[in-house]
Amino acid sequence: MEVNTQRRAAGLKEKIPDIQKTLDMVKFLKTRKPGSDSIETTFELNDTLYAKAEVLPTDEVYLWLGANVMLSYPIAEAETLLDSKLSTAQQSLENCEEDLDFLREQITVSWPILPVSVDVLLPEGCRLWRLQLQGYTIGTLPRDEKKKRIMAKKKRRRRERRKEEKTNN
Repeated sequence: MEVNTQRRAAGLKEKIPDIQKTLDMVKFLKTRKPGSDSIETTFELNDTLYAKAEVLPTDEVYLWLGANVMLSYPIAEAETLLDSKLSTAQQSLENCEEDLDFLREQITVSWPILPVSVDVLLPEGCRLWRLQLQGYTIGTLPRDEKKKRIMAKKKRRRRERRKEEKTNN
């Protein structure tokens, strides 16, 4: 569970800068007035491949949605969509980090108890018995007060966000 959450967080950390960069470009294109001069720029085709392009003022942009799908959006709608995607990704990343903190605190630790010999003396006439004890003690890692407060605060925030989402929907 922890590994899956770490992978999800790593994926979100990669996506958030891309979404932010796309949103910034859409906002820039929104500021361009119709009839203004074109802009010559280079844009990223791949991690190591760039191309030159002449960008004319426009009212629509094309956004990659994934799975080799690209759609045309009016600039205002694209900005709204990217804003919502960015806030959702940031919220998901925050939730992943909270979940990871919670999982780390809930780790159960087990440590062996070394074999212990105990001498038991019985009433007269009985033999001395030697008892061998060996086992494991299981418990959770101790949490200090500061961590408890942080987790309680995060849980309160999560509940408040869920209430706000319910009221907004």
